[in-house]
Amino acid sequence: VRLPGIGPVAIAPDIRHDTIRFTIDLGPQQIAFTGLRSSDSLTGDAAIVDGPTFPFFLRHLPARVPPKTRMEAWFQDLEHVDRRFLAYDRSYSADARDAAHAHLRKLHSELPSLSDPEVMVRLSRIAALADNAHTRMYLLRNRLSLRRYPLRLWWFSDGLYVVRASETHADLLGCRVTSIAETDVNALRTTVGELFAGNTSWVEYKSPYFMASPEVLMGVGVLSGTDRALFDVVCPDGAVRQSEVAPDRLIKLDQPTENWWSLTPLFQDTLTPQLSAFDTARSAVPPYLQRPSEHYWVKYFTEPEVLFIQYNRSQNMPAGPPFADFAATVFASVDAHDLRAVVVDLRFNTGGNIGIARNFFAELAEHPGVADRLFVITGPATFSAGLFHAAQLKESGRATLVGAHPGDHLDFWSEGSSIVLPNSGFTMHFANGFHSGSPVPPPPGVRVVSDLSVESLEPDIPVGMTFQQYRAGVDPMLDAIISLTHDR
Repeated sequence: VRLPGIGPVAIAPDIRHDTIRFTIDLGPQQIAFTGLRSSDSLTGDAAIVDGPTFPFFLRHLPARVPPKTRMEAWFQDLEHVDRRFLAYDRSYSADARDAAHAHLRKLHSELPSLSDPEVMVRLSRIAALADNAHTRMYLLRNRLSLRRYPLRLWWFSDGLYVVRASETHADLLGCRVTSIAETDVNALRTTVGELFAGNTSWVEYKSPYFMASPEVLMGVGVLSGTDRALFDVVCPDGAVRQSEVAPDRLIKLDQPTENWWSLTPLFQDTLTPQLSAFDTARSAVPPYLQRPSEHYWVKYFTEPEVLFIQYNRSQNMPAGPPFADFAATVFASVDAHDLRAVVVDLRFNTGGNIGIARNFFAELAEHPGVADRLFVITGPATFSAGLFHAAQLKESGRATLVGAHPGDHLDFWSEGSSIVLPNSGFTMHFANGFHSGSPVPPPPGVRVVSDLSVESLEPDIPVGMTFQQYRAGVDPMLDAIISLTHDR
């Protein structure tokens, strides 16, 4: 058996009548499968040893004949979307699944008249019909499959700004972008927002990736005849400029590339070096931007007495203390100080494994040294496991949420796996594990991966950030929390 991202795994099945049992050994983890076979499929339950049980479905795939033409190649890719992606994903409602199949049939019939970027965009929209942010086509964040312009953009409360740029376009640093490829940026945000599911916060976080890719701009029809785009900007000195920008060459990556890394001048992109709009000569780098390469870290402030915990990624660090050791350090610091506030910063946590810190946050919320002094910072990049922990702390009844709404709904499908389309090479991720975060009961017959009951993740204290605050090294979220400690 060849598993995506793992490679070939040998199995020894136990076959009795129509029941097949086998175990896959993945080193630190074993998964035991028990299923009933039909003519070309196997359906049953998979149990992670000492872990949860979940349903699985396997179907025999016929050998692929190498395509002779571009059309044959795309037809094979569309068949993969139909027979594998749409068959395996569980997040589509019945109506959404029907719509996805209808769109796929229409795409099949119109293939001869479409360019490759247009086909890619249509497939992205089919994935987005699930209205589930984990059901998606990996193009620019989880995988880097498309070219990007040598500019990094970020939505602030007062507009879209260039926060990083190549040396060639250093004159655009700190400029507010008003249009791209002669399209208003607010309209363009809405257009590219159709290529992935998620709430308005998630669109705010992900849209800068898509708005700065020539293939996406070609696919949505705002760029044609060239891969160069015109960027209209208003710069800090008030000057209105228009720059023609050529894309960087494509460097394919199979690892996540987080847009928030572009905010900190301490992040070094060795593949595409760029200059930062943050002027370290004029402003000190605030805590929330100080350690972009660390999944978790903690700092104690003496005036006022605040413990700042930043949790950027729900994974153990490859080089650094395991999370269990970090957790012990946090509790030791809580016990050692008379704290006015404990701040958990999840604003950049886009997910990972909820099991890494689940018990830690449960214990933190109940710790007598925390009491009613627990604050949680969230933002558009708070997603998946990051969102779960925000909901977990909110459910405790002891946390005050500060910032902006996280990047997804309380109820969502995730887990799953990825399918690589055989000819285009694009990766599509299907979701099959349900996380229930709201009081609404899960769909009938669905076993949940996590179960919370939270009415809303709207921040108790809404706080935005302007570009000038960012450039001056101000953290309005942390400042709002500290001002509350002075009022007590």
